[in-house]
Order: sequence, then structure tokens, then C-alpha cells
Amino acid sequence: MSKRTVETSSLALAARGLLGRRAQVWQWLVVAIVGLFALSLRMNIYQLSAPNAPLILFWSTMAIGMVIAAAHMPPAFFRLPRFAKVMAYLCIPTYVVLYGFALGQVGEAWERTPKGAAEAKQAEIDRQNELKEEAESRRLDAELATAAKEQERAGKLIAQLQRCFPVSQATVRSSLHNPHAFELVDTTAIESDFRGRNVAMTFRGENGFGALRTWVIKAKIDPSDCRVLDIGEPEQA
Repeated sequence: MSKRTVETSSLALAARGLLGRRAQVWQWLVVAIVGLFALSLRMNIYQLSAPNAPLILFWSTMAIGMVIAAAHMPPAFFRLPRFAKVMAYLCIPTYVVLYGFALGQVGEAWERTPKGAAEAKQAEIDRQNELKEEAESRRLDAELATAAKEQERAGKLIAQLQRCFPVSQATVRSSLHNPHAFELVDTTAIESDFRGRNVAMTFRGENGFGALRTWVIKAKIDPSDCRVLDIGEPEQA
């Protein structure tokens, strides 16, 4: 046998060994899952005290689960013929259905007892409270998202209006009877009033008697092109 043939055979054996180890790990995982399913029935043993509880169905379901888990153990499973292996896997979904049916029957029998009815009522109250909390959480999340979008929109609008401040200042200054006395104090974007005025400007200027006073004037500015669409009367600050 050539050296190359020996190397190829060694690689094939190594590959089959790796696949075999993975198959064993998978089978032990299946055993653990099915076994835990069967053993989890023990959590409902106290419900068997209910009148007309399906005792035979309950214990049979647990026993069948343990048998299926045992059948999937690697030492036994890999000795089964191919057909038997397929049937062993097909038993798992069938067992899940049986498991659910058994739990349902035991639960129904328990809920017909006073204690079981009280537990069912409390469980329903808890479920409704959880639904309310989830709905409230979703509502708050929606409100926060809306507020964030509104804040972002307001921020963009303020930035656009700030770009227009020089135009609004020039317009206000030219509207005064003595533009040379105009002295700007502050210009801010404000929440639109009923006339849509969205900018407030504070400045010092002369009144009709020539005395310097501090005034506030509001204007409506189109942020898209900085046109002054409306301007109010100056009010003394």
C-alpha cells in the first residue's frame, strides 16, 4: 500500500471519528431534553390529589418519556437498525403532544378544586397585570419615541430659524422710526403663537419721545427662505 493511500485512509478514519463524537454529543443532548421533559411532570404531582385526576395517564406519560430518553442513549441507539432509529426520533414529537395532553387533563382536574380554582384565578390576574404592564411599557416607549422625533424636528427648525436671524434683525431695524438707535439685545426662536410668529427679538430703541427703551417684537419667519411673513408691534419689555 502506497504512502498516499495510507494518509487518505487515516484522514477518512479521523473524519469518521469526529462525526461519531459529534453524533454521540447530539444523542446525549436529545436524552437530556426528553428526560427533563418527562421529569418536569413531577412539578405537577401535587395536582394529582384532585378528584378524578388522570393518574394512569400522568404516570404513563412520565414512564414513556423515560423510555424514549433511554432509547436515545448512544450505547443503545447506535445498535438499533436504521428503521428503529427513525421511529425513535418520530416518537419525540408524538411524546410532546402526549405530554401537553397529560398536563392539560391534570390541570383541568385541579382547577375544579377550590384551591385550584383560586390558583387559576390568581394566575389570570397576574397575566392581566403583565399584559397591562407590557401595554403601558409600549405606550411609554411610543411616547418617548414621539417626543424624541418632536425634539429633533424642533431642533432642526430652531437651527433653520437661527440662520434667518440676521434677516429678521434687518427687517425690524428698518421698520423703526429711528433705525440708527437700534441696539440688538437678543433674538430667540419661540413656540409659534396663534398668528404663527416664531421669533422674538429684544432690542433697545427710541420711543416716540426719543427716549431709549427696551422692546420686544415678535415676527413670523418662513425658515425655508427666511422671508419675514408677519411682524408685530414692539412691546416695551
